[in-house]
Amino acid sequence: MQVYPVNLDPEIRDFTVDRRFMSQFWGGNNQETFPKIAQKFLDVHHMDDFMYLNLNMNPHAPQMPGAPGLFFSSRSNVGNAEWYRSETQRVFSRIDSWKWQYMGQYKMERAAPLTVEEWNRQHHVVVSTWAHKVSKSGYGTRCRAIVHLRHQLGRKPTKAEIGQALQRGNQFKNVTKEQITHALRQGWLTLFVWKMKCVGYDVGFQHDLIERSAGWVPPPPKPPKNQGTPRTGLKRKRKEPLDAVDSDDESADEEPVYIPKGTKTRPIVV
Repeated sequence: MQVYPVNLDPEIRDFTVDRRFMSQFWGGNNQETFPKIAQKFLDVHHMDDFMYLNLNMNPHAPQMPGAPGLFFSSRSNVGNAEWYRSETQRVFSRIDSWKWQYMGQYKMERAAPLTVEEWNRQHHVVVSTWAHKVSKSGYGTRCRAIVHLRHQLGRKPTKAEIGQALQRGNQFKNVTKEQITHALRQGWLTLFVWKMKCVGYDVGFQHDLIERSAGWVPPPPKPPKNQGTPRTGLKRKRKEPLDAVDSDDESADEEPVYIPKGTKTRPIVV
């Protein structure tokens, strides 16, 4: 894949934004890879193609506007998911804490899943992040079911057995991060891969980001949890849909960013 030419002054091209800023002006949850945009925002900007990639989960996401990349997912049916709603994705990559850079408009093409060898060459930050997310998230339920059944049955579960287990409504939260790590290392679980090819760059959109950022002030930090007056009740936790796609958690922007130095397998530029 070739790099799509983005002929802009570097100061404009490399401008970054905060996801809280994006949520305020363009809509969408600031934790999701593919945020759903409310109608009130769509009526204004008509953009429903946002894709946000964290390098701790997608180490081969584009890191330069126009560059190709790879997208990892724990789900094999991403192309059929409700969020996959446009021919191209408006891609942002998190290049530093609180800094997200617009990379361009990308087409996605299914590639072969990661092999065990390829996965085991991933940086420990990527391995740890994926194991944590899969062990805790709604989108990791199927993976946890597979690991649970593998231990219970002593063999690889069939698709029918996995489906029956999921239909019972069990979230399989008994499966630990360490068990997920082991399952990925052994190839019991597989990450699926999509090739990302840049096919365009919305220059007007990038200028709009810069103009709207002028004078924007980040919201104050949230107060520490479990401090202050005792709570009389528990806050209802937002339910995460099972088809959510490998989203970040609320602390993702505060985490250090892993910048990959390249890999001998699955090169991006071919």
